[in-house]
Amino acid sequence: MASALIELSARHNFVFWRAAGERLRGWALSASANTAEGIPWIEQGIRDFRATGSVLPLHYMLALRAEALHLADRASDGLEAIREAEALAERLEERWWSAELHPLRGIFLAAIGAEETQIEASFGEAIRIAKEQKSIPLEKRPEATYAEYHRQKREPVRRTWSPTTADRRAQKHFRARQAGSLADHERTSALRRDLDQLSSEAGAKLLRALGVKGHEGELRG
Repeated sequence: MASALIELSARHNFVFWRAAGERLRGWALSASANTAEGIPWIEQGIRDFRATGSVLPLHYMLALRAEALHLADRASDGLEAIREAEALAERLEERWWSAELHPLRGIFLAAIGAEETQIEASFGEAIRIAKEQKSIPLEKRPEATYAEYHRQKREPVRRTWSPTTADRRAQKHFRARQAGSLADHERTSALRRDLDQLSSEAGAKLLRALGVKGHEGELRG
């Protein structure tokens, strides 16, 4: 789906949607253990998105990059991406993804051996935000990851937390969210059709199905 979105967007010069496809393709590659190829795709998508002048979903995109960096054993770089995302969310007062940023920060802090108080504060903040947003799934995910962290800390043969199990659980939930989003697009769009047969009218219908306003004219221009 990401490749189809990139191809369609490049054909009609939809910079916004091409950037979305690049980010999703990069994340999918990274989650499939190909971070060497995946991270550049995510970073290209972020650059292309910035070029449009849009900023609101940027903290979500930075979270994708942070997770990919962590999967590449670059937890410190991932932390920098999370800090940038958190600062942006606060500045824009756009906090719909904040409950997902803090658990990632907790995982990264544990991976680099940070102080217990910092790790606990990250997971605690995620749970607090999720409760404020009245989101049970967002609340349960950091609770489960934090419980796994403590379970491994209690094992006498371990001195530091190995985030492997928690990371796998986080990746599973993350993939489920992305798969659900892509499935919605598949049900409501024509991206699975033969792109060579896609007419301007069909493209406009696609944008309307995706809930995009103000770009239909680009197809007809």
